Amino acid sequence: MQIKVLVAYASKYGSTQEVAEKIAATLRENDLLVDLKPIREVKPLEEYTAIVLGAPLYISTSPTGSENHLASFRFQNTFLLNV
Repeated sequence: MQIKVLVAYASKYGSTQEVAEKIAATLRENDLLVDLKPIREVKPLEEYTAIVLGAPLYISTSPTGSENHLASFRFQNTFLLNV
């Protein structure tokens, strides 16, 4: 079975997106199938083996909306990244 990973991110100024792109590239270099998407574009999760979620921190808080969207994910292999 081929491992398929979703790398989803929320990024206001682009830093979190850059980190997500590097993570996705590294996973691809290791022969994994990877989808890279903004969090707001993520819908069904059933096709993924693992999920990496990236969200920025601004003065120790997430930007409005991203924490609500992140909270909607209920998945066994989910990894959170705050940049």
